[in-house]
Formats: sequence, C-alpha cells, structure tokens
Amino acid sequence: MYGSPVELVVYHQWLASRLTEGFGVDPDRLHVLPLALDAHRRTSPRPVDGTVLFFGSLRRNKGLDVLLAALNILDREDVRCVIAGAADDATYQRLRAAVASSSSEIRLELGHVTDERKWELFDAASVVVLPYTAFESQSGVLADAYAARRPVVVTDVGALGDAVRQDGTGVVVTPRDPRALADGLREVLSGPSARYRDALDAAAARQSRDVVGRRLRDVYDAAVARRVASDP
Repeated sequence: MYGSPVELVVYHQWLASRLTEGFGVDPDRLHVLPLALDAHRRTSPRPVDGTVLFFGSLRRNKGLDVLLAALNILDREDVRCVIAGAADDATYQRLRAAVASSSSEIRLELGHVTDERKWELFDAASVVVLPYTAFESQSGVLADAYAARRPVVVTDVGALGDAVRQDGTGVVVTPRDPRALADGLREVLSGPSARYRDALDAAAARQSRDVVGRRLRDVYDAAVARRVASDP
C-alpha cells in the first residue's frame, strides 16, 4: 500500500515522519489530521477525589503492570484507580490476581464497556493514564480524554508524547518506569483542578468533527484532482 499512488491520512506528524523516513513514502501523499471527537458533548467539572482511569483494550503493550507498580509507589489513600476494558480470560485472571495483592484501591470493570458507561467513567475521573510500553500509532483514548476535558499522564511512545507536549494537556513520562509514572500522576493530581482546562478546550476544538471533517473533505478533493491530472 505504501508504494501505491494513493493519498494517506495519518493522525499525527510523528506518524507521517515514520512513513517518510522508515518507508520512503512521498510526503506529498501524506495528510496529517487528528482523530475527530465530539467537542460539544456536555462535560462535567473535573472531580477532585483522585480517581485515575485506565480505559481500553487490556493488551500487554498497555503497561498495566507498570501502572500497578506506580500506584503502589504513589501510596496515597486519596487516590483510587479504575481499570476498564476487555481482554481474554487469561488476562482477566492475571489482572485480578495482581489487583488482589496490591495495596492500592483498584476497581476492575472487565469486558465490553458501553458508550454510555464509557462517558460515565471519563466524567468520574480526575486523570486519564496511558502507561503504554510500546506503541506505533495515535490513541483513541487520548481523544476521549480530550472530549471529556480530562488531563492525561502518558508515556513517551508513538505519537502520545509529542501530542501531549504540543497540546499542553498533561504530563509525559518515560515508558516502563513505575516511579516516573507515579511522579507524573502525583503532579497532575496535586495541581489545581482547572490547570489544564484551557489547553483541553483548545485541543478539543482543533479535533472537533466539524474542523476535521472540513479538512478531510480537502483531502478527498486533492485526491480527485491528482487522479484527474494523471489521467491521459
């Protein structure tokens, strides 16, 4: 596909650079558009009760073991964690055992999460954590956090680190480092609740469906124009 004469849409400049430098893709064929989100959904004030939310597929590269270790290092009675998402039964068993032996307050919501429940979880969270250990893409969970106006703590993998640094929407930490993750969570949870609000509002506006939709229409127009120009 990379060698075929088609337009390619990627979700961040980090990914575009990977394609041009690693796969020799013509940069003229690349279009960088963020993941579209509902920037106008009703959001609730950020809770101050110290709830850390991990949301999404419970794959090995998501860094759940690092998160559990970080929570033990954090060791704060006013902090609790919710882990919500789906995986296979073996992963569920390992996760339940790890949580049972943890000194932290952790609640599991394992299995499919409905859209309605997803937004309840995001609205109840003080911070969204993405402790991924390996990642070569951009995250839909990050877009969900922006839509809910929740600050994030992310590891510096894939497009996550660059996006959060550029957007100013949270803290970026070294991957596979529980102490760094604990420090990042402490920084966000200890700061004023409105600290990231303006940055989150701005990021959500840039990624609104209206804005991204118009830019995607421009990509389609460019693809049609290129095809017409190449026809004999």
